[in-house]
This record gives sequence, C-alpha cells and structure tokens, in this order.
Amino acid sequence: MHDVDGNVVASRLFHPNEYLAGGDRHSSFAAQATAQLELRVADPGPAAVGFEFTFY
Repeated sequence: MHDVDGNVVASRLFHPNEYLAGGDRHSSFAAQATAQLELRVADPGPAAVGFEFTFY
C-alpha cells in the first residue's frame, strides 16, 4: 500500500496456502485460465491511499 506521494507504507507477501484452493502450493492452472482469489489485508491507517498487487 502506498501514500499520496507513492511511498510504501505497508507491504505483505502472500504464501500459496493463503490464496490457492485447498492450500496446495503445487497447484497450477493453464495459461489464459481464470482463478478466483481472496486476499485479506489489514488496514495500515489513513496514510494509505492506494495499493498494488504483483503476481509472479
């Protein structure tokens, strides 16, 4: 998450068992496939005004 000037005010690394169905880190899906994810984040306070997710 970042503030109005683009400075990072909070960050988090999500592990596969937190977002993959069944928590299987060896699960995969085909290219161009879709997947439903649920990522839980904590509110870092009023300084945070935006966010960015990067997937690898």
